Amino acid sequence: MGSRILYYALIWPLSKLPYSLLYLLADLIYPFLRYYPGYRLKLVKKHVRDSFPGLTPQKHNAIVSGFYHHLSDIIVESLKNFSLEAKDAGKRIICRDASLLDRFADEGRNVILVAGHYGNWELYAIAGASHLKGRLVGIYKKLKDPFFDRKVASSRGKYGCNLVSTKQIGRAFTDFQAPFLVALIMDQAPVSSSKSYWMDFLGQDTAVKFGAEKYAKEFDMPVVYGCIHKVRRGYYEVTYELVEEFPRISSYGFITEKMTRLLERDIIDKPEHWLWTHKRWKRRRDDGT
Repeated sequence: MGSRILYYALIWPLSKLPYSLLYLLADLIYPFLRYYPGYRLKLVKKHVRDSFPGLTPQKHNAIVSGFYHHLSDIIVESLKNFSLEAKDAGKRIICRDASLLDRFADEGRNVILVAGHYGNWELYAIAGASHLKGRLVGIYKKLKDPFFDRKVASSRGKYGCNLVSTKQIGRAFTDFQAPFLVALIMDQAPVSSSKSYWMDFLGQDTAVKFGAEKYAKEFDMPVVYGCIHKVRRGYYEVTYELVEEFPRISSYGFITEKMTRLLERDIIDKPEHWLWTHKRWKRRRDDGT
């Protein structure tokens, strides 16, 4: 009952506000996230220091502050998503060139689309399908609260994204008619250290989830990297780059290395737009799990 009251009394009314008022709310949220009490502030500062050891403390602080400003925007933009109309969503996230994905769709080939927690991935779930020829299939982790799980899933899938739970991920590759795209978020903190792919990422020994490469080889699906660039407040642009067209003939780790390097490049370019609050480096090679 509590989740229903929270949604209908607070979340839904807030989602109906214009962006101008929501960004005023984001400006009010920011100091609570950045300073007091702070949301995972120690973790964010450590991640930034460890990832950019050559920068000055002043530059570290600038990245941290920029990140919390961006996070505040993501929070209110995610609220807006619940009531966002299709025409408005299409204006908020655009694609200049989808020719690579169009070619695969015209050939009847299914694609694995990989991305990071960069830019506004939630907005892409809602509006990304609008510029794709193939069906968009999104993999998501169910929320513990059944009511919110239904509401979030309904919001993400209302304009063409077909959602499949991580617990039923196999369905994403078998239950849809070609051509389709399976969207996977790159994970730098997999459940198992022993089943991860280990590589240097942002100067640190990092466990990377191997799922995208595994499924690409198993189902012979090209892998494409998508990046959601923040153009300005509330507006994003998607770009697509080929990772591997013929995964079955690629060497072990090539796909995982390349897609992670592309994400690393974008993080280095605009570090404030990556989600630093996740525990990316909690695994160790000798964890034994």
